[in-house]
Amino acid sequence: MSEATTARILCVDDEPRVLDGMRRTLGMDFDVVTAEGGAQALALLIRKERFALTISDMRMPGMDGAAYLERASQLAPEMIRILLTGQADMTAATRAINYGRIFRFLTKPCEPDALRRAVEDALEQHRLVQAERELLQKTVYGCVKVLTELLSLVNPLAFARACRVNRLAQHVGKELNLADLWQLDLAVMLAHLGYVGIAPELLERHYGGAPVDATEAQLLNSAPRTAQGLLAGIPRLETVLEMIERLASPVPRLADVDRAQREGRMLWATHIILAAERADQLSRKQPLAKVVAEQLGKEGFDPRVVDSFLRAEFESAQNRVEAKLFAARLEVGMFLVQDARSAAGVLVARGGTEVTATVLTLLRRMAERNNLVEPLTVSVKA
Repeated sequence: MSEATTARILCVDDEPRVLDGMRRTLGMDFDVVTAEGGAQALALLIRKERFALTISDMRMPGMDGAAYLERASQLAPEMIRILLTGQADMTAATRAINYGRIFRFLTKPCEPDALRRAVEDALEQHRLVQAERELLQKTVYGCVKVLTELLSLVNPLAFARACRVNRLAQHVGKELNLADLWQLDLAVMLAHLGYVGIAPELLERHYGGAPVDATEAQLLNSAPRTAQGLLAGIPRLETVLEMIERLASPVPRLADVDRAQREGRMLWATHIILAAERADQLSRKQPLAKVVAEQLGKEGFDPRVVDSFLRAEFESAQNRVEAKLFAARLEVGMFLVQDARSAAGVLVARGGTEVTATVLTLLRRMAERNNLVEPLTVSVKA
């Protein structure tokens, strides 16, 4: 089935007769959902209902179309947005273009044929955006993920820490509805490539929050930019590399930063990663999430991120249990609770490491050669 026959369109207007007209015009070919006002429409988006396109009237009581589309762009950045407006609403339409980032605006009254053409163009734009996203996630993203998993073989300590930080950052980013979480994922994992050549003893002290001298601090602070330099030639990773570069800068203040805009997403992502890194560091000394959250707040991290961190830690603890398993029974998606070591006591994977396909293969091969201390203590979904 083509997108034209399956696409969901959210039509928003305070006049039922206008919504009925849109349903008649578009309902034969598209899945049309209607909302009598911006608040009702936003309630659908807050419930995570997905739409390829939304069409909104400008003049509505309580919340006008510009305000609705601005909020909709934050809740559902991938959804294409069209505004219907009268000639007297051109100033407001300009505001919608600037802040709601609409694809097109149509003047009222709008002929059915003109509306259909605009919808078809908007859905074609949506298809192109989705195709680009799929290309990134299934090709570039997949290849880079393999590269980051190799870190587990070269530097288990750095990889374990990257997994812990990434797990927390993903929880927080998802709860705060941050778009393009795959970029956040890559930024965390790739940034830790810069730690590959750093001595494990120094990393252990750094991750635990122990004092380091000026030379060591300079080496640690340069790690994100080292990773950026290693990856600079990879296409389509410009946003990810910019996130990594910003990790060496002071924690950005969010205030009223709009996460729907590219610059806003960058600031939010950087803030979340730095908060997750600091939370991981504090957790080494203080396992209580509430105490860690209080310290994050004192250090200036945004309350929205700190509150989300608390909920994420609670949810994670509620949904997982510990188990002792032999390597043959491990599965991708589990997490090592304790270090995995060879029969001779050599560190293979740190506690906190996610069991990826690469880690799983390594542990099973070592077990087959009777060179792995088993069973392993792991965290699994309850």
